[in-house]
Order: sequence, then structure tokens, then C-alpha cells
Amino acid sequence: MTDNRLALCIGLCSFDGWRALPFAHDRSDELAAQLTQLGYRCSVLSPEFPLSADVLGEMVRATIAEVGPDGILIVQVLSHGHITPSGTLHVIGGDGEYHEFTDVERWLKNVVDAPGRAPLTLFLLDICSAGNAARLSWQSHIDDEANRAWVIAACAPDEAAYSGRMTQAAANVLRDLADGRLDIDRSLRHVPLTTVAQKIRREVGRLAAVAQAIPQEVTASRIDISSEPLDLPFFPNPWYMENPRRLVRPQVDAGVTPFLDDLDEALDPQHFLHRALGRQGSTGDMSGCFSGRSRELKILAPWLNLQDEVGLRVVTGSPGVGKSALIGVLVCAAHPLLRKPTATVWEHIEQAPYVNHRMAAVHARGRTVAEISSSIARQLGLEGSLPEAIAGLPAPPVIVVDALDEATNPVATMNELLIPLVRIRYGDEPLRLLVGMRPWDEFAPLRDLASDGVLDLDRVPPDRLRRDVEQYVSRLLTSDHRWDSLDTIGAAHTLARAVAQELTSSPSEWGAFLVAGLYTHHILNVYPEPIHDQAEAARLGRRVPQTLPEVLELDLSTRGDKPWLRLVLTALAYARGEGMPASLIRHAAEVPSVESILSALDDVRFYLRHSTESDGTTLYRLFHQGLTDHLRQQASSEQVYDRLLNSLRPKPGDPLHWHLAEPYLLRHALDHAPDPDGLLADPGFLIEADPSLLRSRLGPLLLAAYDAGDPSNRRQGLAVAASLHGLQGLADALADLPGQPPLPTIPLWTGQPFTAINTYTADGTSWVVLSGQSGEVYFRQLRPATEAQVLYTGDASPVTAVAANQDWLAVARENGVFVIDRHGAVGRRERRIVAAPVKKLEIGELGGRAVLMVDNHRIFDFATDSWLTFSRQLKPIRPEPPVPFPAAIDQICTTPFGETVIRSGSTVIALVTSG
Repeated sequence: MTDNRLALCIGLCSFDGWRALPFAHDRSDELAAQLTQLGYRCSVLSPEFPLSADVLGEMVRATIAEVGPDGILIVQVLSHGHITPSGTLHVIGGDGEYHEFTDVERWLKNVVDAPGRAPLTLFLLDICSAGNAARLSWQSHIDDEANRAWVIAACAPDEAAYSGRMTQAAANVLRDLADGRLDIDRSLRHVPLTTVAQKIRREVGRLAAVAQAIPQEVTASRIDISSEPLDLPFFPNPWYMENPRRLVRPQVDAGVTPFLDDLDEALDPQHFLHRALGRQGSTGDMSGCFSGRSRELKILAPWLNLQDEVGLRVVTGSPGVGKSALIGVLVCAAHPLLRKPTATVWEHIEQAPYVNHRMAAVHARGRTVAEISSSIARQLGLEGSLPEAIAGLPAPPVIVVDALDEATNPVATMNELLIPLVRIRYGDEPLRLLVGMRPWDEFAPLRDLASDGVLDLDRVPPDRLRRDVEQYVSRLLTSDHRWDSLDTIGAAHTLARAVAQELTSSPSEWGAFLVAGLYTHHILNVYPEPIHDQAEAARLGRRVPQTLPEVLELDLSTRGDKPWLRLVLTALAYARGEGMPASLIRHAAEVPSVESILSALDDVRFYLRHSTESDGTTLYRLFHQGLTDHLRQQASSEQVYDRLLNSLRPKPGDPLHWHLAEPYLLRHALDHAPDPDGLLADPGFLIEADPSLLRSRLGPLLLAAYDAGDPSNRRQGLAVAASLHGLQGLADALADLPGQPPLPTIPLWTGQPFTAINTYTADGTSWVVLSGQSGEVYFRQLRPATEAQVLYTGDASPVTAVAANQDWLAVARENGVFVIDRHGAVGRRERRIVAAPVKKLEIGELGGRAVLMVDNHRIFDFATDSWLTFSRQLKPIRPEPPVPFPAAIDQICTTPFGETVIRSGSTVIALVTSG
């Protein structure tokens, strides 16, 4: 952590001529307290300090100069914002003025234009119109790597900021970071700036919803998503822990990372020792616990080294027999990026392969055929159709696909990808493919192709399996310093022998290694002191359960004082993809607090695998499919889905606020939803979801309008497309989403071409009147929208203008203007008042009576059935020069004081007299 971190926090409470912000100093002070926890030296102004505009601007400039190019600076301002006539955003000083030094764009340019003199700076702007500072035209021309000035703004460019809500949200987010409640993965030295901005944005939305206040949209600097993620050091991760395996994780393809994750927990004694020691052990002086499988290693290691002629190898067996452990240890030994960081796990095994630079490995769990293919192509540096591209390589690669049975569509993966790969040859040499899978009947074609290349771990001779399991349990026990002594070593070996004997004495659908490992973990966790008596150790070993569910139930039965554990594990049984974040597990398990969920996750750590979300938070999933199958019997998927949606309700009973959704839910909501089609009709979900997940599910018209960029742009485009598609209910819902400002325009598709349109309001309801080539006039209610109804049928000639209110309708055609009394008797309702074509009709009110304005210069009084006349000289309401009449009339209105006026042009407002 650098010592040169400075934060300047400015919260102005009182102003000359502007509304006071009495909360401002307290909000800024609280943010400064949280930044201090992260290592910043904070300068906070006293609320009594008279900070005029020029002093405020000079203070920002001087602070930038003070920190210098090697420092990190955060500038937070909570005040009023003002846009000048030229469009410049200024911060208002306590004197109620702005100054050339309070130009926010100038602050940014002072940093960007002086890269060798200015610090890396983040501006937290809690002022009205703050989003302008994040949307300046020149910002798009600066590469992310070269940018030195970043912005998180309280609102969009044309919005107001309220109650210092953004500063309050930032303080809340940083407090959660310091306390561990954000659960940022320990492999990250710094929290991604995008994560902090997104968390602040969601927290602002939550605070506004809880307060039932006007929403505001936090706006931040744009980042190029096609470039490598930036490690911006503004927010250090207090929980960072250096680990060579976790450090290498970002360098490998996503398809490879599960091998690394499994090593961390499944094959590393650190995982077993965590609970027993009550602390995180060092990885540098520990060897791995993988043992046995000598025959399989002697076959597969040379195969990876291209030392035999077999193309296809299949490792199969029942759940927990050790397929993934065997494949994982070989992948890590052979993979050029994983080999060195994982050396302590594989260097002691019977036979390890050499490093292989023409290798691709994919863990198929939860991946589609396309995703598996893409991962292989990326790792081998290929483009185009995968089988053809691989066939064009100069030499055969080695491809490893583990957990085929856990792929999204295992049979399709076998038929569409793996079998075509098996048939590729390079002269006399075959492509080398290693597949790990359960012994399902559906995979018979692949087993038949492998023939003698099948390694069935269920058919290992019992004596050899017994020795391997005994060695495995002994290694686990003696890796704990409490059991590694002369007094306990005999009991440890006796316990290991008894466990191995019980688990291998008869066939089982559960792998002996899995059950043995879990039971050993249970013993290390439950027994604070090691067992010295060998007879007692033998009795304990003989009590080993025979199945994974039995081991789990035994373990949970010893933790009766921790009621959340089963609920957490059950919720995780429904986790999709790489796993679920703690914040959502809390809702899915209905755990009351963040602290409780983090404690529960720590207690069940042994049953979990960890990975990292795109926003840096930790993801959790169960380590074995057998555990998932057992726990899913204890809660329905519908229950879990409903609980996950509760995370989108700021208060119980509130509608869903999808703009508060975390990345996991946006990515996997369709997987969880019992009715995916119903979810696709939810406008909030459509706006916020990852566009790549919806492209195969949306209709062509909606898809054509689906903007993959900013959700605010996507919202307007989808509203128009929905209306065009006949989905007016969806269009209306998109225009008025919970917790978000309404759209400025509401699309309403009429379903046919119209040449004339107008609107009117009656009894608080808005209506639209339309007509066109057919001569018919239609009307429809705007909100909520109704189907168009025929209001009037004319002579079928095209209508050029139309106007209406609740009593009258006026229609213009080529042959004149017709007025229709909507309540009059049939035959006496319609008459022509103008015999020539006109272009414009408007119905307004004049002196409390409905009147019709024709082409901006004639006014017809419906009540007297006559044209209004005007005096030759109009007396202006304002002291402006008299205006001769006639003049173009642009607006008719009545003031709250009963005065009826007309507007002509942009300046003249005059009284109207009638005769």
C-alpha cells in the first residue's frame, strides 16, 4: 500500500442565495472516516470554514499539485452544481458564486494534460448535473491505460442530485469493504473501480427506494470493455492474501480455472487444516495430499508426453472415485502456466508429465458446447470452425475435457465436439483427447471409441484401492501437526487402515476417496485433541459412513448451535455457473445478516469451491455434484428463485428493482426461473440483463433494437421496438420502471399510417386523436394505453389536420374544416366552417369557453358558433410595444387568475378581446 494516498473531502452546508445543505459536512466526514481505514490521509473542511468559489477551486488545484505524479488522490465534493449558458459545469462555493477555478472540466484537464506531474485522481462529484463530467467529448479519445482522471458522479448529466445520497452510498460501500461484507476475493490486491462504482450505484438506488425519494442515476467514467481490465489502485483490498495459485488464475482461460480451484480445496492440506488450526496456513511448506493411482499415473503421464499411440483416453467411475483429482493433478503438472504455482501438489506423485505447450484443458461443468469449443480455441490460438482449425495444426495437440457429465448438454458435447475431434489425425498420429466422465449409458459411443484407452476407477483391485485410501487418509491426518508426533502416529495409521478397510470391503456407488476425505475432515474438525489409543482409533475408523450424504449429515449433526449451515448449503445446491456470491446466498438461504452468512460460509468452507466474479467478489459453489443432488431434495428451485428475487426489493412488498441486481442474478436469472418466458416479459430484467444471454431468446424485432451499450439507451430502444411489435403493455412498463426516472417519451404504435395526430386531456386522462388517408378518425387512451376506436367516419378523403376535446372534434380536409359535436343529435352534429384547405387545428380555452384555432390566426367559438374578432390594437400584459393584429397565434391559455391570453412568437403576450 502506497504511503502517498490523499483524499480531499469538501461538504458545503450553507450558501449565499442558494438552498442550504445541512447534511453535507456530516456526509463528507463519514466518507473521510472510511477512506482513512483504507490508508488515505484525509483533509476534511470544517463546516464553519468560509469556502468561497475562488478558494474552493484553488484548494483543488493546490491539492493536485501537492500529491504529485506518484500519488493517488480522491477529490470528493458535495455542493450545488451549476451549468453555465456555455454548457460548463461548475461547483458553487459558499459565497453562492462560481469561478473559473470551479470549472470541473478544468480540474479533469489539469490531471489529464499533466501525466508527469499530476497524481492518479478519482473525482467523487455529488452535485447536480455531475454526469456531465463523465461524458465529455474528449474523454472517449483517451485510452484507459493513459487516463489519469476518473469520475464517479451522483447523477446523469441532466439530473439533479439529492440529499448527499451518493456520498452516503460511497461511505456505506467502503465501510462494507473494510468490514469484509463486500466479500472481495482475496486474490485481488485492489477492488476494481468498476465494482465500487456499480456498488455505489446500486446503493444509491436502494437508499432512494427505501426513502421513496426521486431516483437518480449514478454515472461514471466509461471503460473500454474490450481491453484488459485495469488494476486501478484507488481502493486497496484489506483482505488481500498473496497466493501463487490465485495470482496465476487471471492469466489462464476460464475453462482451465476450475482445475486450479479444485487443487486449492481438494488436494491441498491447507484446506483440511483451515478449520482445525483456526487460521489460514502457509502454502509454501506444504506438500499435496494426492496419493495412490500409481497405475493410472504411469499410463496417463507418458500419454501426455506423447509416448504412446493411443489417441483417446477416458477416465470414468462413480461419484467421488477421484476422476477429477487424477485429471486435475496431471493438468496442473503439464500446463505451462499452472505447473510452477502448483508444484507442491503434484511433485510428489508417482509419475508426473512434462510441461506441454500444445495443450488445452476445459472443465465442462455448466458449459455449453459453444463455450467448451471457444475455450479450446482460445487456448490453442485458433479461429473459425474448431475441428477444421485443429486439423490444420502442424502437430497434434493434447485436449483435456473433464466433467463431461456436468456439461449443460453432455450428449450434444460428445456428439458435436468430442467425437469429431477423435477422428482427426496427423498422418499416422492421432489427436490426443482425455475425457473425464461418469459411467453413464449415454456415453457408450465415446467409451467404445476409446476401447483399451478406458481407465475405469471403479474396477481398481480392492487390495490396491485399500492401500491407496489408507495412504491418503494417513497423509491427511499427519499433515495436521497435532497428529504428526510419535505419540499419535500409530493411532493415525490405525484410524486410516480402519477407514480404508470399511470403505473398500464391498462395492459402493460412492467413491472411497471422497467419503474418506470428508470423514477425515470431520474428525479433524470435531476432535480438538488427537487420539492416542489405537483401539479407540480403530473403533472410530470403523464408524465411517458409506455415502457422501451420510458424512454430511454426521458433520452437520455436530454443529447444532449453527442453524444457518444447512440452509446455506441447500441454497448453494442451486448455484449456477462458477457459483453464487455471499450477498445472494444470504437471500436464498434467508440468513438475516451479512455477518451471519459470512460466518456460515466459513464454517462450511470444506464443502465449497471458490472463484471470482467479474466484479471481484467471491463466488461459492458446492464441491461435488453428489452433494448437490442430496441437498436439492431439501428445498425447491421455485423457493430459491423467489428468495433470490427478494434481493431486488428495497423493502418487503416492493416491486422488483432490477437495476439493483448483482452480476450473478443478471447472468443466471433465466436458469433459475421456473418460467423463463415470463421473466423475458419483465421490462426491468430486459433492460439490465447481459445482452449476450438474450440474443437467442428475443424475437427479431426486439433483437434488432437491443442496444448492447448503456441500459438507459437500451430502455428507450426496447420501448419503441415493443410498441412496434404490438407489445404495448411492455412498452408502457419500460417507460415507468420501479426506482428509475420515467422515460421522456412513451412510444405508442398505432398499427397503421396516419397523416394527422393531436392530443387532449379529459378528467385527468390523456387521449390521442389520429386520422389519415382513409378519412376515419380514431381515438385511444394513452396511459394506460387502449386499443384505437373509431370516433368519426367522414367521406374517405385524406385528413390533413385534426383536433378534439371531450365535446368537440375538428377535422381538416382538402375541401375545408368540419366541426363535429360529439354529443349532438345524429344529422345535426357536423358542419363545415371553412371552405378552403388549412394546415393546423388546435382546440383550446378562451374565457372559459372551448374555441378552435385555425392556422394560427383565426379563432372559432363553439359556444356562439361564430368567429372571434380582435381590436386593432392589443394591450400587452407585459410592458412591451403594442402589436398590430392580425398576427400568428401560437398558444392560447388561461392564467390561474382567470386571465385569458394568447402568445404570438416568443416574446409577445397580449390580452384578447372578443366581439
